[in-house]
Amino acid sequence: PNTTDKKSFSQTVSVPTSAGTVITSGTTTFIMMPQTLGSDASITVTYSNGGTLTKAITGTWEAGKVYTYNLSKTIPVANFDYTGDVQTYTVPLTGTYKLEVWGAQGGEVYEGGVGGYGGYSYGNIMLKGGDILYICVGGSGASGGYNGGGKGDVQGGGASHIAIINRGMLDEYISHQEEVVIAAGGGGSGERSTGGSGGGISGESSTTSSYPSGAGGNQTLGGISVAYPDYVNSSTLVNGSFGQGGYGYTPTPNTSQDYGAGGGGGWYGGGGTSYDGAGGGGSGHLGSSLISGTTGMQNGIRSANGFARITFVSAN
Repeated sequence: PNTTDKKSFSQTVSVPTSAGTVITSGTTTFIMMPQTLGSDASITVTYSNGGTLTKAITGTWEAGKVYTYNLSKTIPVANFDYTGDVQTYTVPLTGTYKLEVWGAQGGEVYEGGVGGYGGYSYGNIMLKGGDILYICVGGSGASGGYNGGGKGDVQGGGASHIAIINRGMLDEYISHQEEVVIAAGGGGSGERSTGGSGGGISGESSTTSSYPSGAGGNQTLGGISVAYPDYVNSSTLVNGSFGQGGYGYTPTPNTSQDYGAGGGGGWYGGGGTSYDGAGGGGSGHLGSSLISGTTGMQNGIRSANGFARITFVSAN
């Protein structure tokens, strides 16, 4: 026969996708005749979801010998720190990935002020090779509260989210909420008190009872902002809203707009206060495209700036 002819051989097998799995064994072989393989010879494993792994098999096959080829692809864990801008991730291989996001801590100011910690959300998702995800990591209140931290003498912590379309910060998705895959709420800021923790189904209010506290955001409403008792009638209050923490301010002898504590950003942001007090935490979010049984959210996990991580789980 003409040994330069190119032939393709295929066979269907059902095996796990865990590392070290033997795809063929015993009498199950792809090519049996001795031959010298050219530079274009290869073995490709195509998974049922369309993902592929390819291994070059250049060399000489001699009669009576067994040749074993290991097919692998190293996909490093992708970590995303706070940058103050949207970051991207291009999916390298079709398969299952774990998405994790941490919201940012709220700011803190004056004696006893402690910023509420940001929340944590996680879940697995099926992605296709070449898909692009857009990651927006929240900034702490001390860093300016990027991604929804409410205004204040010190700002609330920003939310962190991952989306399939780039629209910028979380509040820009108010009419496109289905594009957000996952989000973690930011913590409320603390002015002479402890800010409420972000994350979870609902963000939390402050645990410091001696000062007013904005309420945490939930899955459908932002937290209510509250006035400092001495300035109830003169305060301007803005409640938390989708993607944005609330805030408040009041005229004082020293300034026409004396801000209090800002609420944390989140799916719905926490409420803020005027003049003094603590902001409420923003809520987290788990999108419908995440795989059921792999998801979860926690309140009050992250200090300082937010964070995000994408981890390859398996090719199926």
